[in-house]
Amino acid sequence: MLQLLGLPESASAHAGEIDRIVLSVHWLMAILFVGWGAFFIYTLVRFRAGANPKADYHGVKGHASTWVEAGVALFEVVLISQLGHFVEHLVQVYQIHVLGLTGPAARGIFGQLDIEWVHFGFNTYLLIAFLLLALKFRRNPWLWVSVVVAAVHEIEHLYIMTNFLRTGTPGLPGLLARGGVIHIPLSRADVHFLYNLVESIPMMLAFVWQLRVAYDEWLAKAFPRLSQQELATATKHLQAVSVIPGDVVVREGEPADRFYIITKGRVEVLRGDRTVAFLGPGEYFGEIGLLGGEPRSATVRAIEPSELLALDRGAFASVIANSAETVEDLQQIVAQRVASLTAEPSGPTRS
Repeated sequence: MLQLLGLPESASAHAGEIDRIVLSVHWLMAILFVGWGAFFIYTLVRFRAGANPKADYHGVKGHASTWVEAGVALFEVVLISQLGHFVEHLVQVYQIHVLGLTGPAARGIFGQLDIEWVHFGFNTYLLIAFLLLALKFRRNPWLWVSVVVAAVHEIEHLYIMTNFLRTGTPGLPGLLARGGVIHIPLSRADVHFLYNLVESIPMMLAFVWQLRVAYDEWLAKAFPRLSQQELATATKHLQAVSVIPGDVVVREGEPADRFYIITKGRVEVLRGDRTVAFLGPGEYFGEIGLLGGEPRSATVRAIEPSELLALDRGAFASVIANSAETVEDLQQIVAQRVASLTAEPSGPTRS
């Protein structure tokens, strides 16, 4: 391998160690290349144009969707930082067990950061981030596993940090490592490599799980009895619509072609010239014509700058096709709204 890399003949006392480090870095680069290459190919296949709806370049504007996007972004930051931390421990274990290095020579890639404050601070950050993500994505079981593992790891570092502050001696074994309280036959480097391995695996599973079931929260409020998989499928077909006061979203008598969910702002519902209702965030309209196959029964006009999520006729039909409970909920709403549209004028209904 060293010959393939074109390294010169050894000419110093430390040439062998330098060659081993260069070799280990190239092996690491090869592993990363294969891993990220496989992931890239997967994304090309998984998200190819033929298998997905046309992209919406305006994006989803609702506040709940913004929080979901922020949560996923935090997810990615935590995952990448944890995987980087794991690689650091992996290199350190490689240095110890494969290269035979010890002491300062076996401190990973960034040896200057191999200090107690950094270890304690980084794991505290992970625990807090895992907990925030678990509270945001409560149904993700792997996130709660990550929280438990990170909490156990934090106890280990808290014990180490307490002894470090008390004695001033870095590198103490802690609770589990050889020479520690429980004293298992593993060095501190091995124990913390295993800690990070056990943290990284559920974190990656949590990320994959979340991508599979990611859905828009406004859609979940409109259709609370859809399964997570059904919500995730429907979310792919959502289109963002922005309107300003006075814009007519749907007009009475026109063909019904879309279903709308309000994520921000308010609209008024008119029958003729009469306002019969006001709708706000979390409420929806357009279902009467789609369910009955009839023209629009009322006009809906924005009275504030508003943001909407829209499902076209086909996507709406697909959403409700496999959920009798959702159809039942919609029919109840339709019955109430038809009654209000045909009732004698008594002032608009406010939400």
